[in-house]
Order: sequence, then structure tokens, then C-alpha cells
Amino acid sequence: MNWTPLLLWQLIITIAMSTNKQNQQFPGPRSCSDDEYMDVGLCCKKCPAGYYVEEPCRRPHTQGKCVPCDQGTFTAFSNGLNSCLLCDTCHDDQEMVGECSQTRNRKCQCKAGYFYQYPESSESCMPCDKCPEGIPVLWECNATSNIACGVADPKNSNRLYWIGYIMISICVILFICGLLCKRLNLIRSRGRPVAGNANESENTESQSLTAVSLGVAASCKLL
Repeated sequence: MNWTPLLLWQLIITIAMSTNKQNQQFPGPRSCSDDEYMDVGLCCKKCPAGYYVEEPCRRPHTQGKCVPCDQGTFTAFSNGLNSCLLCDTCHDDQEMVGECSQTRNRKCQCKAGYFYQYPESSESCMPCDKCPEGIPVLWECNATSNIACGVADPKNSNRLYWIGYIMISICVILFICGLLCKRLNLIRSRGRPVAGNANESENTESQSLTAVSLGVAASCKLL
């Protein structure tokens, strides 16, 4: 009779029973309390904030060897970590508002003139916007929010409109006056006419001056 299959079957049963017994002796992660962590089937007590686990516990519900965090590292809560966390580094567009310690990470915020585009991430800073001229500022830009602009005042808009209208009108008047003066200088540069046409020349100059006056007066009415 071949005993080999029977022996193999007994060996498999023995291994299964041994594994089940270990699981009963060392409960799984769900059976560990909130102040414990699971390591190799054992529930070990966590190390306090500012420490990490150098060696886990050898017996259930006991604490292993806890070691303080080195400079530049931290743990903010009780833990079962095998190393501390590295402290953050502030970027060029950030400034430090809280130094790193064994129990606290370094705290950074955007410099003046910058804000976090996504405050929940606190990663990248964006330059602050500016409100257009004549638009009121509801609140200034800060590290966590951009500037907020209101609505333009209708009175200011009308004032700007009339200022622009007056400036354009003045330019038109000066342009017309320049043309008329150029015309008068051209007439005078031809010299006085013969004696028989003296009265005619005087009348022509008088009419030109009258035209200048009428042109200026008409332009002024535009205002």
C-alpha cells in the first residue's frame, strides 16, 4: 500500500491547523485598538508624536522601541511608522510662518502679492490681479484668495465719457483753427494786390477773418 498520498494529506491538514491557531493567537488588524498598530501579526502600542518605531514589540499590546525624530523630520501624531516624515521646504514665492519641529511640519504661505490658486493644496502661488481704474476693490489680495473687484460706478463712467468728449472737441477746434490760419498766411504771403483791387483784397481778408470766427464759434457749440 502506498502511504505517500496519505502522508501528504496529513501534512496539509497540520499546516492549515497551525496557521489557524496563529491567527487566533495573534488577531488581525481589525482587532487592534486605536492606539495600536499591526506588525507581523502583533498589535503593538503606537509611539507618541515626535517619535518613530525603531523596533516593533515582541509581545502583543506592548510598545516596541521608540526613537525621537531627527532634525528636519517630524511625526505630528502617535504612529507605528518606521521612520519620521521629512519637513516641507518653502518655495521662492513663499515665506515661512512656522518652523519645523519634531511634532510639527514647517508651515509656508504665499508672499505678499501672491495667493494660492487652490488653497486646499497649498502648492503653487499665483500673482495677484489688479482692479481696473475706476473699479472699487471689495477686498485685497492675500495668501489664500485673489483680489475681488466690484462694479464700476455709473457716475464715474459718465464723467470719463464727458472728459473724452471735451478733449476730442478741443482737438477738432485746434485742427480747424490751424487750417484757417494756414489759409490766411497763404493769402498774406502773396502780397498786396494792385491799387485798383485794394478794396477787393481788404474785403477778401475781412471775409476770411469772419470765416475763422464763425468756424471757432461753431466748434465751441459742440461743447
